[in-house]
Amino acid sequence: MQARSSSFSTPEHLERFARARAVLADSGVDACVMVAPENVYYFGGYESWVGVNSPQFVIFTSGSDEPTLVLRNVDVPLASETTWIKDVRSYHLHTDSVPQLVDAVLAEKGCKTGRVAMEMQSYAISFGFGGQLAEALAPRTFVDATELLGDLRLIKSPSELELIEQGARFAVIGLRELRDTCRAGM
Repeated sequence: MQARSSSFSTPEHLERFARARAVLADSGVDACVMVAPENVYYFGGYESWVGVNSPQFVIFTSGSDEPTLVLRNVDVPLASETTWIKDVRSYHLHTDSVPQLVDAVLAEKGCKTGRVAMEMQSYAISFGFGGQLAEALAPRTFVDATELLGDLRLIKSPSELELIEQGARFAVIGLRELRDTCRAGM
């Protein structure tokens, strides 16, 4: 089944996710708290603009657990439209403790200690919030997964290439119309 508003099929997202899980397992990582909106979209299918001001995560282990999507309560309807992930947990912004929720999800998945991957170079996590997460998730240690996960997006699938080519055709049409329409003094 494909999410109603997804650009990619659920099997494609599952294949991407399996590659992410494998590369993390090969790196000796016990779990991942994926924070970068571009990765949350690429691997989880959740298409959101709020990752820059409201924490959102895909949390999973290097095992075979069901991934968990954590987001604001007001964004749950968007998740039902865009992601294949079934386990969606929400919080109320400025009322609930997001770090405690992340800690609880990791503990539920059996990860109470160990190495946790996160994209530490992402703009989606402020320095202050990162400190709160580190404190709440102790004694777990963080591993920077920015390049590890980002590199998985470099080689494009046939469906990605098809959409890139379609976008390029639209750009050419737009540029042609601009060139044909613009005149001196406009």
